[in-house]
Amino acid sequence: MKKNLIFIFLIVVILAGAGIWYANNKWNKNQLQSPSPSPSPIAQVTYICNGDRTIDTAFYKGEPKPVQPGEPPIPSGSVKLILSDGRNFDLPQTISADGGRYANSDESFVFWSKGDGALVMENNVEKNYTGCFTQVTEGIRVNTPNGGETWSKGQKVQILWGAAKEIKSVNIRLAISGNEDSQNFNAAIACDIPNTGNYEWTVQDLYAEVLGVKALPTSDKYLITIEDTAHNNIYDTSDATFSINKGTTTEQACISLGGTVETSLCCNSTMDFPNSCLIGACGCSPTNSHQVKICNCGKGKCFNGSTCVVQ
Repeated sequence: MKKNLIFIFLIVVILAGAGIWYANNKWNKNQLQSPSPSPSPIAQVTYICNGDRTIDTAFYKGEPKPVQPGEPPIPSGSVKLILSDGRNFDLPQTISADGGRYANSDESFVFWSKGDGALVMENNVEKNYTGCFTQVTEGIRVNTPNGGETWSKGQKVQILWGAAKEIKSVNIRLAISGNEDSQNFNAAIACDIPNTGNYEWTVQDLYAEVLGVKALPTSDKYLITIEDTAHNNIYDTSDATFSINKGTTTEQACISLGGTVETSLCCNSTMDFPNSCLIGACGCSPTNSHQVKICNCGKGKCFNGSTCVVQ
C-alpha cells in the first residue's frame, strides 16, 4: 500500500511539473509572437487647404540608419496622412534639401512639410490640395502674400490666411508702407467676408478707396492686413512687403485674350509664361521647380506663348 502511495505521489509531481513547463512555454511563445507596441507620433498637425480641404498628419521619427563616413544621413521617418476626400497614406521620408519630403514607392504621391505650410503633388502636379497651412487656433495669420511676391494689375491671385474658428468674418486691407505716401493709401479689398481662409482677388479691384484713390499705384512696398470684422484689434499683416506692377506686354495680352495671369510651379529651366501647350514645362518635381507666371486660358485651352488656343 505504501509503495502505491509513493508511486501515485511521483505521478502527481511529474504531471504538475509538466503542466508548469507547458504554461511557461506557452507564455514565452505568446510573448515572442505578440506585436510590439505601436510607436507614438512626434507631432500631429492639421493643414487647412483651399476649398476647405484638410490634411490630418501624424509624423514619426524612425530608427537611425547606418551610413559610411562622409555620406549624407538617410531619412528614416514617416508620416501618416488622412485627406478630407477619404484617402489615407502611410509614406516613408525621402531625401530633401528643404523641409520634410515623404513619398510612396513610385513617387506618384508626394507630401512636403515646411514651416507652417505643406505641399502635395500627385503625378508631379499640384492640383487637389493647394494653399495648405497649419490650422490657426487663436487670432489671425496672413499666409499669402507674406513678402517677396510680385503681382501685376489684372492678375487673379489668391489671398490666403488662417484664423480661429470663432472669427466669423474678416476685412482685407491693402496699404503701401515705408514712404511718405503710406498714410495716403490705405484701401479695402474686401469687407465683412466669410472666414474661409482664401479670397480670389483681381489685382486692381478695390472695395473702397481712401482720399479718392481709384487705381493702384505701382509699388514694391505693399502690405496686406486681415482683421476680424467684429474686433478690429485682432489682425495680422504681411511679414514683409510685396510688389504690384503694371504688368508686361505678355500679361496684358493674356488678360485681353480672356485668360488670367496666375502663378504655378514649373521646371527651373522655364521662364514666366511658358508654352503650356507643350507637355513637360511644368512637370518637374518641386525641388527642381520654381514659381513662374502662367497664362491660364481656361478649360480646354492652352497658351502657346502668344495666344490662347484650343488644346
